[in-house]
Amino acid sequence: MLDAGLERHTAYTLVEPGRLTANIAQVRQTSLGWAIEELTLGACSVAAPLFDAQGALKGALGIVPCSTGSRSRSTGSTSWYSAR
Repeated sequence: MLDAGLERHTAYTLVEPGRLTANIAQVRQTSLGWAIEELTLGACSVAAPLFDAQGALKGALGIVPCSTGSRSRSTGSTSWYSAR
C-alpha cells in the first residue's frame, strides 16, 4: 500500500510512511484511532474496538463530532458509526 503512495486529502493527512507507521503503532498500543482533519477540514474522529466478555473482537465504534471550525457546525450533530 505504501509503495503505491497515499493520497493527501488535507494538509493533515498522514502520507509519510514513517509518520503513518508510528500512528499505527500508537493505535495498536492504545486501541484508539484518531483522525484530526486528515480527510476533511473541520472533521475529527475517534474509533475503538468492541470486545465481548471473553475478550473476542465483536466490532468497532467510531464517533465523528463536528469541530468548532466546521461548516456543518450549525447542524449540531455528531455522527456515530459501528462495524461488525
